Amino acid sequence: LVSNIASYFVRTENASNSIAALHITPAPVGNAIGAIVGGALIHRTKRYKLLSVIASSLCTASFILILLRWHGRISIWESLYPFPAALGVGLLNSTQFVGVSAAVEKPLLAKTISVFFLSQQIGMIIGAGGSSALLRRVFKDELVKKLGDGRHAMQTVKDLLDHTRAFVGLPETVKEVALESYVRGFLAVTGAK
Repeated sequence: LVSNIASYFVRTENASNSIAALHITPAPVGNAIGAIVGGALIHRTKRYKLLSVIASSLCTASFILILLRWHGRISIWESLYPFPAALGVGLLNSTQFVGVSAAVEKPLLAKTISVFFLSQQIGMIIGAGGSSALLRRVFKDELVKKLGDGRHAMQTVKDLLDHTRAFVGLPETVKEVALESYVRGFLAVTGAK
């Protein structure tokens, strides 16, 4: 989801690249705070399982809010919805690390933690690439369904797929179709149909 946030604001609100990039900021800030707070809470309480459940719930609630509210232009407060999701991810990273450390025998700990972090990185790469591909596919399919597959329509579809700012010069009716199609693609990344 985070890999698509800047593009979302460029396409739905015609935000400048700088403003679109600012909308990404809550995610890494939330992740860092979540990891630090999670580490401190685990260190103080020596418990991590309940914190894992809380973190998962926080992520889920945030993604549900994004699913329900991000349907085009959104308020500044709604643009902060990725913060609690990332906070939850940071908490989860801390709790998962402690959980793996507690469950593995000491001789296997270094290998297990290495595989754990490698798996996370591979998952992030696949997730970012897969979500972008899914968004693009749904966006294209929706555009073709609504605009048709004539030569002029297909050129418009190609322009919209290849250039984030192609929305700007379109007639209002086509711009509305493009916006709806993009939002459907974006929501498909969250699991919505």
